[in-house]
Amino acid sequence: MKSLFDLFILILFDPRKVCPSESEGEEFSTFAGTRFCSFCKLLSRPIQYIGLLFFSSFLLISCQSTVRQNPYNVEAEINRLPSSFKRGINNTPSHEKRPCDLKQGSAVVLMYHKFDEPYKSTSVTIEQFIEQMEFFKNNGYKVVSLGKIVSAAKGDIPFGEKWIAITIDDAYKSFLKAKPILETYQYPYTIFVNTQAVDENYKSSMSWDDLRTIVQSGLGELAAHSHTHGHLVQDMNSEQRKRDILVSVERIFQNTSTMPRFFSYPFGEVSNNLIEEIKNMNQVILGKSFYFEAAFSTQSGPVGCSSDLFTLPRFAINEKYGVIDDLFKIKVNSVHLPIYDYHPKNKAVCVEQQVSKVYFSTDSHIDLESMRCYASRGNSARVNISNGLVTVELEKPLGHGLSNPNDIRERLNCTAYYKRGFIWYGREFTILKNSAECSK
Repeated sequence: MKSLFDLFILILFDPRKVCPSESEGEEFSTFAGTRFCSFCKLLSRPIQYIGLLFFSSFLLISCQSTVRQNPYNVEAEINRLPSSFKRGINNTPSHEKRPCDLKQGSAVVLMYHKFDEPYKSTSVTIEQFIEQMEFFKNNGYKVVSLGKIVSAAKGDIPFGEKWIAITIDDAYKSFLKAKPILETYQYPYTIFVNTQAVDENYKSSMSWDDLRTIVQSGLGELAAHSHTHGHLVQDMNSEQRKRDILVSVERIFQNTSTMPRFFSYPFGEVSNNLIEEIKNMNQVILGKSFYFEAAFSTQSGPVGCSSDLFTLPRFAINEKYGVIDDLFKIKVNSVHLPIYDYHPKNKAVCVEQQVSKVYFSTDSHIDLESMRCYASRGNSARVNISNGLVTVELEKPLGHGLSNPNDIRERLNCTAYYKRGFIWYGREFTILKNSAECSK
């Protein structure tokens, strides 16, 4: 006589052996007997259903466990690629945040420089600026402080719908033409100050009296933009640029009694070494503790839940891109694309590395078939998407044909349709030659 467990297995997988035909009589007579046959037939179907339910649940739990352990194995994808694909890539960890979701929202930070000046690449007309502020007012946008967007990027508060922040770099005197407009709309703003120009009374710069008035207005906040506005990555070592940055913080605090919370990289030039220095710049200045909560670069795109807090993106606004047209509306309505990993990890790239492929990982459930990427200087970009891994192959390596020693940035912008707008992801690289800044 077999065990009850054997009986259960037979009923589950082959009930015919419990109640066989006459040709199987021997098995029948030794195992169950005629009286037991009808009872086993009655039980066979419910036991099969129970067994199937148990087996399905086991498979579901196993699959969920596997997904939780390794949802986006970018390194495995990379390792499958030929070695030529990986040339120029280093594996230093970046400041990436944990994976997040499109539903967590995003916000847009705008970057201005000059107002009503004859420099179309860095200036907007007053008429354009008024039109933009009126557009925000009449179309449901909420202009909030930069600190509020940083808090949302940290995860301390949720992102609000249609959030916009206004930043102004370099503290040019022409901002005083825009200041009354912001006061009329009661819109907060942040000015990134390079303090040497203020200290030395540059004709184009605001004075300390002007900046104190801005702080006293309750709308304006001052932030650091270095002292000399030099090329921090290309021309300075770690100690030199640290001192340059701390001087700017000290001068702002001495003259306005406000301690800067944020930093903006001059020219948008960044390396991983510089990012670490900004991130860990904890000091006591004139008896008061100081550290940077976040830093901003000049790559375009909205701020979202996976944004690096120390290279937060901004959209540059000038006379060419200041008209309220489709492109302006696309920018201020753009949605942050959550990025889980990217290569090359260093934002400083040396020409010798011959980096011609950039890739990043995102949620494979997002429809990215419409994604297109555009590189600066007319460098064509071909996009391939597979299981959330986006590969951008450039026609020419980063830095190819770069001739101006003061113009050492390369940009890559990727956009895709999303609902009634666009997802937008921007990268910016500082291009160097034979520099240790590229190694980390």
